[in-house]
Amino acid sequence: MRALTPVTLFELGNCATTLLILRATGLLYPGRSVADAAAVAVLLFAAHNLVGSALSYPAGHMVDRRGPRVVFGAGLVLFGAAYAGFAVSSHAWPVLLVFFALAGAGMGLTDTAESALVARLLPDELRGSGFGLLGGVQSLGDFVSSAAVGLVWTLVSPSAAFVLAAAWMLLSLGATLATGPGSKIRFSAPRTG
Repeated sequence: MRALTPVTLFELGNCATTLLILRATGLLYPGRSVADAAAVAVLLFAAHNLVGSALSYPAGHMVDRRGPRVVFGAGLVLFGAAYAGFAVSSHAWPVLLVFFALAGAGMGLTDTAESALVARLLPDELRGSGFGLLGGVQSLGDFVSSAAVGLVWTLVSPSAAFVLAAAWMLLSLGATLATGPGSKIRFSAPRTG
């Protein structure tokens, strides 16, 4: 399914948010105890979730007006900016808060757009299967992404790991732009009777 290519590329770069917390803890550690750095990182993650939750409904409204492709693309840009920010070694919690907020905003937009894409592209008879396929792509992509980012983190550096994640966002954005606003997928529903 050509329409799922951008989603698949996105999920291959969408690493586990626990890696964001680990990165923030490592960046906050100089000058703080490990426990204090972890506590601040968890609070920053709470802001991530708050921003993502707050943007989900407006993102849905934007999908209704502009379509899922535009909202998904905007989410990719936000995620890419967040991951590029995490690649930089900033030790200031306000700067890290911006990166967490960008990732949270990206989450609010991409999650909403992915669901809307499946709902719009598939006929009623195949929608459940489509959501199942989307869930599989999301889970497998998140696993592969987190493993790849963790491996690069371990073998090269945390900065290189987040550059990799940002690069996947860029690839997904390119694929999103290439699909065009009028891309349709044709399915045939099973015949009964």
